[in-house]
Amino acid sequence: MPLDEFSLDGTVAIVTGGSRGIGEEIAVAMAKSGADVVPIARSEDALQDTVERIEATGSESLLQPLDVTDRAGITHFSTRSNGKSVTSMCW
Repeated sequence: MPLDEFSLDGTVAIVTGGSRGIGEEIAVAMAKSGADVVPIARSEDALQDTVERIEATGSESLLQPLDVTDRAGITHFSTRSNGKSVTSMCW
């Protein structure tokens, strides 16, 4: 684990802008620290690489293209959480 004192075991993190740049790196770092991570961005193609990097750490991920300005899309997203409680969010 990169930072033992920064353990996120048992948490689920949602990272907006998670398909590239700082957002992608935050998503992968959170996965390396033990969180299951849902990176969010508008492009499904761009998210695929991030999801693969997250899963390579041993954490679970969900490929979820989403425009955070779309209220209906956010509502639909919240119903796909598979009963997991989201305990960590990065905006």
